[in-house]
Amino acid sequence: MSDCTDKSIFDLLGRAPIEVSSLAPLTFRTRLLGPQGFDSARGPASRIGAVASFVRTGLPWKTVSINLPWDAADAAEAARLPEILAKENVNPGCVVLDLSRDFTVPGKEDILNYGTLTSPDGTVRAAAFARLEATLGIMRAVGSDALVLCLPDGWDSPAQASFFETALRLEESLMRFYAKMHHDEYLLITCSSPGPGSYSSAIFNSGRAREICSKLGLNARVLLSAPTSFTDCSIEQTMAFLLRSDSFGGVKFSGQSCYGGPHAAGRYDYHGTFRMALVLLEGEHLNYAPISGLSFILDRFTNAPDPYPEIESTASMLAESFIKAAKVDFFALADARNRPWTGDAEKMIRNAFQRDAAGEYGRFRDMSVKAGPE
Repeated sequence: MSDCTDKSIFDLLGRAPIEVSSLAPLTFRTRLLGPQGFDSARGPASRIGAVASFVRTGLPWKTVSINLPWDAADAAEAARLPEILAKENVNPGCVVLDLSRDFTVPGKEDILNYGTLTSPDGTVRAAAFARLEATLGIMRAVGSDALVLCLPDGWDSPAQASFFETALRLEESLMRFYAKMHHDEYLLITCSSPGPGSYSSAIFNSGRAREICSKLGLNARVLLSAPTSFTDCSIEQTMAFLLRSDSFGGVKFSGQSCYGGPHAAGRYDYHGTFRMALVLLEGEHLNYAPISGLSFILDRFTNAPDPYPEIESTASMLAESFIKAAKVDFFALADARNRPWTGDAEKMIRNAFQRDAAGEYGRFRDMSVKAGPE
């Protein structure tokens, strides 16, 4: 799309499924305390209400992702979520389950370090599976069609677990769970590198996540975490790889540190985000996944008292990156890339990035804020 009229821009941004995490009011320090941690928006109703107020008045996209167990520490809170979302007049986004928080099995505390869905103990695996099933019920109750799984499983030494056995247990558990999902529901799997002092993690990179998705089915996708420093093309190349294999689910923007160079906005590198948008729109041009089928989750990036200026600037950066990338004529770019001298291709990309897109995004935002949620 290179015509870039207001109509085409509004259509593009309207298809971008951008949502704000319900955990935005919580600092990272508070999140480490789990759902019972104290904060200024203690309960899910007040916390979701605070996020809803922000997205209704400041963002074009009126969607809030739900995070468990914070937003539903028990069945009573889970039953209230549809009412809370309806009262706040916002759309439900992804339902995110973090199995590293408040997951306990009575009498099994000594073995929880050996994993949840990968645990050698059948009772622990069954408890983790039951929480997954309960989350699926909550996802359906609030009207969402996507469940994000954040799996904490990892080990501190080779004596703790067998890579072969844990991989098999994880795949068997997820295959059983995926079979319970409907044909129009999606499972988004995150990956995490081993932390400091850790030996390994169950889903250690996007390649492993993609391998799992390929064994589950077409509605299993990989949710990437945007890097806080775009020093190379790794995430763009990973996106293209996942798009080609029909297993790309979207990107979550969060992190406590960032590259703050001359093109930084919010907590991310503006040029890096533009390159991400360029790959996504080129993939759409080549008939891979449309951006409307992806998820872009915005979360806070620091422990600042007010997270919303960061989220707002990141939302505008992402939207303006899409507008700039849409300026590129991908037919002409493909032709220019095939010439011995790639200067014309470089010029096309540079001109698109240097284009001022603030006015177009501002008009879209003003129009959408007045219109309200769908």
